[in-house]
Amino acid sequence: MKKVIYIITTILLCMTSCTDIHDTYSEYIKDGEQIYVGKLADVNIQPGFQRMMIKGSMKYLATAKTCIIELVGYDKVFTTDIDRTQPEFSYEIKDVEEGNYYVKITTKDKEGNISLSETYNVDVYGTEHIATYYPKRITDIQFVIADNSLNLIWNQADNVVEAIVKYYDSNEQLLTLTVKGDAASTNLPDWKATSILTVETRILPSETALDIVSLPISEYTLPDEPIVEIPRTNFANANMPSDVVNGYGGSVEKLWNNDTWNYDSGYHAGDNQGVPHHLTIDMGLTATITECELFFTGYERTDWMPRLFQIWGIEDVEDLESHE
Repeated sequence: MKKVIYIITTILLCMTSCTDIHDTYSEYIKDGEQIYVGKLADVNIQPGFQRMMIKGSMKYLATAKTCIIELVGYDKVFTTDIDRTQPEFSYEIKDVEEGNYYVKITTKDKEGNISLSETYNVDVYGTEHIATYYPKRITDIQFVIADNSLNLIWNQADNVVEAIVKYYDSNEQLLTLTVKGDAASTNLPDWKATSILTVETRILPSETALDIVSLPISEYTLPDEPIVEIPRTNFANANMPSDVVNGYGGSVEKLWNNDTWNYDSGYHAGDNQGVPHHLTIDMGLTATITECELFFTGYERTDWMPRLFQIWGIEDVEDLESHE
């Protein structure tokens, strides 16, 4: 008799439990069963200059036919067909004002069933945001005497992709040079003195941003060709056949050795060389000579000192023959 009572009690408990479960979910299906459509997966929204690009995977969109995109709070809704022939879903929204947006994405099938909505946040950039970035600037211009070139020294600025440099060469030809965003210096091998050089800085606000944007163009005036002392460390005696012969222990090399003159440490021509005396010096570089500084000896026979000097130059000495 006890076994029968136990069995009846168990059956009653089970019936009571099942009734409670049915009561729990019956409230949510009183209008009928709700069918949900698969939603867009792996969504990535890239910001651009007054635009945005929405991308995502269609791996769950077996029955979805359209995608509904809403800019929350802006009363803007965009509906687009889903094309499964494409490798991924993509949709561009143009002419968007600069600002922060919440983007709600929902999919829908042909029967009107919808997916659960997902909301994403994105910052669209515009003119005001771009104005907060620093351009790539030239902080110094250095003249390189060895080859008459210019070195442009750059600052370091955030988010700079590249700088477009435009300048004139010595033949007044306009040249364009692309400088990397992290460059510390740039060499201009040929340039026109006192001409205008422009720099257009191009930035990318973030790694995921769509559009590279140009900042206002900066202008610089290149310097006049400077007067600098030619380094004498590379000077050499060319020893041409027409050159005057040395004498009294002197040599041409002693003209630029910075020693105080005397017979042993200076230059002295040999006897009966006639005038004019020719000396040929290889400067070790090509340069435009604008002035020359001469240091005379303290020798008392000043009537033997030269009175008139001429400086001549030649770029190519390959075919010249020396004494040696």
